[in-house]
Amino acid sequence: MQVTAVWDFSVYNTITTESVKDVMENYADNSHYTKRADNSLLNRILAYKENEVSVDFGVLVT
Repeated sequence: MQVTAVWDFSVYNTITTESVKDVMENYADNSHYTKRADNSLLNRILAYKENEVSVDFGVLVT
């Protein structure tokens, strides 16, 4: 059996607590995130361009 990393993105962070405004950076509507948020998620999981991801976005479950 192979063990793989599990990430939790449900905690409060700068992506999920973005202030509501006319044009959102991280959400297209109240339940769909944008490509920018998607890239942050993938970058965190893949350890890619880590300097572009908020330090509080994603917690590795151990």
